Amino acid sequence: MMKRLFFALLLVSSLLYSYTNEINEGKVLTEADIASIENGILKVALKHKDISNISPIAISYFVTAESPLYKGDRKALHKRAIDLLTYCVKSGDVSGAIFVTTKYLKSNPAYSREVAKRVIEEAQTNDMLRTNPEYYSLVMIYASSVLDNEYTDKKEINYAIEAIMGLPYANAHSNFYLAFLFKALGSYNLADTYLNDACHQSKPGSRIYNYCISGSNVDKVDVVEDRVVKPDCKADIGKRCK
Repeated sequence: MMKRLFFALLLVSSLLYSYTNEINEGKVLTEADIASIENGILKVALKHKDISNISPIAISYFVTAESPLYKGDRKALHKRAIDLLTYCVKSGDVSGAIFVTTKYLKSNPAYSREVAKRVIEEAQTNDMLRTNPEYYSLVMIYASSVLDNEYTDKKEINYAIEAIMGLPYANAHSNFYLAFLFKALGSYNLADTYLNDACHQSKPGSRIYNYCISGSNVDKVDVVEDRVVKPDCKADIGKRCK
């Protein structure tokens, strides 16, 4: 039986981006700043669909809207930030959504997951978004929040499983998350399969590898070797028994 694991403490730290902390410490805009941005750089960026400029502006708006130092209409600015972030996501950029998701991961996990799910739903019909490397990180962060906060919500767990399985590739991390998601559903055989896959794919020294080495429930037998060398085999080592 696999033990409950708080993924946010184990793996999510490796998925977060350094810019998050930098932006959190960023300057709070004034109403004059925002008016200047709207009529200047943002107007031009929207005209040319310049996501590289729109995304950081959206995040700056978001940070400012949450600051008690801002004297303007915080609710309106927050909506403007979300609208701009949504525009960026539809254009294949997910960095802004990751910022919002990670910002609320602990303080408001329900809202964090809501933002992530908007992106996941958009990715179902948006190949450019689904193949963005940052999208993989967003899905992993979402799954970690489900495991940490909605461990008994089967609908949410199944949604997380589908999101991970919809990724363009699988690796030790994705299989590790799937193992615990299936465990939460009571599908222990599938959970064991994904856990062993994750352990075999993990790199020595990684957190998953160390977990696998210390986990008494992890099958450490080499599957290939088990097929070749059997206890009652009379052949030499490395030869198959008939």
